[in-house]
Formats: sequence, structure tokens, C-alpha cells
Amino acid sequence: MAHFAEIKSSDNLVLRVNVKKDSDVEANGGEYTTEVEQWVANNTPQCPIIKAEQGGTYPETFWKQCSYNTRLGVHLLDGTPKRFNYPSPGSYWKNDVEGFTTVKHFDSWVLDNSTLEYKAPVDRPTDEQRKQNPSDENTWYEITGWDEENQYWTGTGTDGNNYSWNGTTWTQIV
Repeated sequence: MAHFAEIKSSDNLVLRVNVKKDSDVEANGGEYTTEVEQWVANNTPQCPIIKAEQGGTYPETFWKQCSYNTRLGVHLLDGTPKRFNYPSPGSYWKNDVEGFTTVKHFDSWVLDNSTLEYKAPVDRPTDEQRKQNPSDENTWYEITGWDEENQYWTGTGTDGNNYSWNGTTWTQIV
């Protein structure tokens, strides 16, 4: 199966991802060609939900093939990575590098141009940093989210308390 993203022409926002048969792709220009992308555009009906969300007028769009197995510029099955990331609604197409961004979840997150991933201003804790007590494998912090207002990661310890991660240390939230 081949995957294609429908992209709004005015701002390069990904609206949806659609799947097509490999045989249709091969019969209409082959993988990652403008011919097959045009074939998808001509043979995929407009989405009524997108039309409703746009106030009843379907936006001008174009289609780009994408790789289901590519994340952060790496192919998960050791193949050739294509277009940086598998897109989802809310991600963007970057024409200058022929790739898809990840979704920008918060205003403070910035784009890493090497992977097209939006990242928090504080790195997410690694598995090693999530250990509550390094000498006890049964204690850890479960990441619960990003706190945009306070600019830190939040987590719950195995002790049941809530904590914040500032990039260096965990601090109990009281």
C-alpha cells in the first residue's frame, strides 16, 4: 500500500493521509512521481469533513506521497528514508527540503531542521533520566506531558507524587 498526504496549497498544512493500491501507483507513473501524485489528486474525492471545516468551500490542495516507515529522517525497517516523517493532520509539508514536519504541539516548540521534528525547549527525559532511583529498577517517573506555562515536562513517580523535569533534575510539584 502507498500513502499520500493531501496538503492545503495556501499554507502547506497536511489535511489528511490516504492509502492507494501499489498496482495503481505503478500504473500511474510509479512511486514518488508527480504523475502518480496528480493521479491521486484526480481520483480521490473531496473529504466532506474538510469542506465543512473550511466553511463549505474546499481548499485548493495538492498531494505528496509519503513513507509510512520513515520517522525523523530514519527508515524504521532499514530501508531508504523518504520525506523525513510520516505526516498526520496538523503537520506541514516543507517544499524546500521535500519533507514533512511533525505536528507542533505547543507554541514554544521549535523546528529541528535536521529531522523536521518540533521539539520542546527542554529535552524530554531519556529512559535513564526517568529512573527515580538508579539502583532500583522498579522506581521511575512516568511522563504525563508538557507544561507550556511553566516550560517543563511533568511526570508521576512510582511513589505516587507529581514531578517536573527541567532538563537536569526532577522536582516534586507541591
